[in-house]
Amino acid sequence: MIKFNDAIYTLLVANTGLTAIIDTKVYPVILPEDVKNPAVVIDRSSEAQYSKDGTYGYINTVNVAVISDNYNESISIAEKIDGILNFYNGTVSGINIIESKQMSVDESYNEEGYIQKLVYEMKNY
Repeated sequence: MIKFNDAIYTLLVANTGLTAIIDTKVYPVILPEDVKNPAVVIDRSSEAQYSKDGTYGYINTVNVAVISDNYNESISIAEKIDGILNFYNGTVSGINIIESKQMSVDESYNEEGYIQKLVYEMKNY
């Protein structure tokens, strides 16, 4: 599922409430050095599910990091993202997501700013 992050990107930037705050600053794996906060970084790992006939689906662990200079803003962005991804069901960018659920939320602070880390398990075929 090499293109799975494209589907997550599409879901996030299609939400006008979210893009009103972060524009389209959603990046894969690492935040570019020249990007100003707030921004979002996504990464994922996928585990193939097999039947005797071959691959039939994937379980994806999707990590979403919200980075902001303002703590309350980081919370607000995380809540918007959770409203988009938690319990999402549908097809986006050609990927049929059949189940999505939030697994955990963590928060921290470092030189990049306040960070809200949301972890989702998303199943697709």
